[in-house]
Amino acid sequence: MGQERLTCLALLNIYHTITISIDDVINRFANIKIEIEILFYNYVAFLSYLFNLLLYRLYRCNIKFIMSW
Repeated sequence: MGQERLTCLALLNIYHTITISIDDVINRFANIKIEIEILFYNYVAFLSYLFNLLLYRLYRCNIKFIMSW
């Protein structure tokens, strides 16, 4: 077992009187997925912005290039 797992087991043993709601656990995992999706979409939007900025600068510098897609 790793150090993190042992620490978590020790904390569970110390705080065994605290009740954990299953709904809270599910909601936390659901929010994590949403946060990851938001980060992914922001990353894609940022890459798109950088690509458009690059194309604009190439256009402003009168650089000829061929887009092949």
